[in-house]
Amino acid sequence: MFPNTSGNELPHTDGKWHAAQETVWNFSKDSFRLLGETSADAAGLSILAGLARPDEGLTVAQGGQGVINHAFRFTLPAGDINPQYIYPGSHMVSTSQGANNLPLGSRLRLKNTLAVNTLISNMPPESQIVARAMQQYGLILADVGSAMFVTGVSASVNATNGINLAWDMNDIFASNGLKKLTASDFDVVSLTPMVTGLSPTNSSPGSALTINGQNFSGAAGYLTVFFGSTPAGSVNVISDSQISVIVPGGSGTVDVSVQSGTNETDNISDSPGANVNAPIFGYGTSALTTADKFAFLAPPPVFQHASLGSGKIILSGTNNTGPGGTYHELTSTNLQLALTNWTVLTNGSFDPKGGFVITNAIGTNQRQFYRLLVP
Repeated sequence: MFPNTSGNELPHTDGKWHAAQETVWNFSKDSFRLLGETSADAAGLSILAGLARPDEGLTVAQGGQGVINHAFRFTLPAGDINPQYIYPGSHMVSTSQGANNLPLGSRLRLKNTLAVNTLISNMPPESQIVARAMQQYGLILADVGSAMFVTGVSASVNATNGINLAWDMNDIFASNGLKKLTASDFDVVSLTPMVTGLSPTNSSPGSALTINGQNFSGAAGYLTVFFGSTPAGSVNVISDSQISVIVPGGSGTVDVSVQSGTNETDNISDSPGANVNAPIFGYGTSALTTADKFAFLAPPPVFQHASLGSGKIILSGTNNTGPGGTYHELTSTNLQLALTNWTVLTNGSFDPKGGFVITNAIGTNQRQFYRLLVP
């Protein structure tokens, strides 16, 4: 934005601010931007959302909120940036040179180590608040620029557009302030999902299953669970470390994998291979391990029909798995009775189509319960 003539912009002599570029962001949607689209940031990000602002970073005593609850945008030289992008970035720059380095949209996080925490504890208050945000929310690579350059605003304004709060530069640029941090104090964060366990590890189609792991809440809600190559239905992200799903149809033993991101529907308009996880725009798919093994169990037999006549009840159904096999028919007048105390009504075999028919005499004014067990 420019108050007067600047570069190739139309001349302005009214002393007012004029926008040279505008990007409209719809914050009512939890979705991706179109791939290949940029913004005022090379990565296609919102600049305002990633700025360090004094109304957040000043202490409560100074009039700020004393805590910053978001990540910061930062820049690296072109030689340190891979000409690709990863969510939440949607755009890359061809001037990037570092094919084995960070793509735009990458996340760094300040380490939570004794050495780093000692540095932070010795910082002045405003620097501490900024550093703690770097530990909790991290940095997002947004553009080409100076090395590890974190962007902020010098002042916050009030309702009448007057300067309200400003950073204490003696704090931010103190010798024991943020300048004590170096690139080696940060970790590169991988948000690719990871499956660490299933509960249960075997069940039948249509049953509920819980997936334990990490990195389940990213990628703008685009999360898919696969049993082998079959997607599961009713995927519910409980937390970043837990998902509940309904087991789809299948057989045998398969790997349960979690895909963070959506399948792309175009050729990535920015550049061939511009998306790190092409053809998935998101954080990728969990690696296959022994912890994600799932065994399908045959569906249990079901009663499909019951009829009464001549003092008898006739029950019929199927074992769902085809011909062959035996069953035990149990009965009791008390549904709460332990199964071992139920009466064996009959032992039988399923017919060639997997069906069964059972007949039992019934008395008057008597409740009777039935269960079919397959050994």
